[in-house]
Amino acid sequence: MPLARMDDDVEQTLKRKVQNDHTKLFEWVKYKCALLGADVLLDPVDSDDALPTTYRIPLDQIRNVQTKAGSRFEIIHHDHCGVKIREEFMAPTPQHCQRWVSVLQAKLLAPRSPVGRAAVRAVSPHEMPRQIEAKADVDLEKYDAMLSAIEATSPPLAKSWGSVRPASTKSIPDDTADVECKVPKAETPLLRRWTASENDAEEQLDILVRVESALKQLELDNKAAAARETELRQQVANLHDSVRLVTAEKQEALTQLREVAQERDEWMGIARQKQDEVTQLRDELQNARDEVRLLTNEQMRLHHRNRDLAVHVQRLDTLVYGKF
Repeated sequence: MPLARMDDDVEQTLKRKVQNDHTKLFEWVKYKCALLGADVLLDPVDSDDALPTTYRIPLDQIRNVQTKAGSRFEIIHHDHCGVKIREEFMAPTPQHCQRWVSVLQAKLLAPRSPVGRAAVRAVSPHEMPRQIEAKADVDLEKYDAMLSAIEATSPPLAKSWGSVRPASTKSIPDDTADVECKVPKAETPLLRRWTASENDAEEQLDILVRVESALKQLELDNKAAAARETELRQQVANLHDSVRLVTAEKQEALTQLREVAQERDEWMGIARQKQDEVTQLRDELQNARDEVRLLTNEQMRLHHRNRDLAVHVQRLDTLVYGKF
């Protein structure tokens, strides 16, 4: 089957499993996939600032293509540092998945260009270091461009980890002569891969040290927060005790106030009773005074009457004794 016909038969839209930087969860993101030369190009369908514009998988770095459950398949390849990467994709249907797997396996099993092999054989030992230098320049430039894209599209990730650029690529100059001076003449791909792996290991170790120091600081902060929480809990308990004591004192004062009010009401009742008794005594005294006045008047009347009777008796005596 011709290459163009084989590419046209494959569905171009696939879903790739990508980890979200914010939620740390895996999501299925739609990509426009195409086989261009010796690379598999992936362009995201939806524009997202957190994703690179184009993702490239070289066919010569693919080690295996295998199907999974349903319409999913997996591509196992190596990056420029030799690290094994597993990429999982999902096709619209199982038929499209099988078609993609067949096309990629055919690409992997296809023989390399004889012209390229002849050119490799025709290279002299003296020209080999130059080709290695040129390949190193291209790899470094690709890697630096990819890291620059990640730093530009994902500033929160770059800020949280300090920098996504390894130490081996932080100061790569644009001048080709400087790069050639830094790359040894006799450098081999294995040595370059080992150096990149060593730099990645140093970077990971640096990240682990920073994470460990951050965890220790977080542990100290947690201990201080726990001590502060214990102190605040003790203060809250003391305040609760004070509130309970004040409430008890308030209840006791209210009880005493009620007792005093009751005694006051009793004394006021007694006072009103005594006042009524005094009023009654005053009335009785007034009545007694009135009776005394009446008796005095009656006594005076009787006295006058007695005197008048005495005068009459005396007259009668005079008349009687005067005749005899």
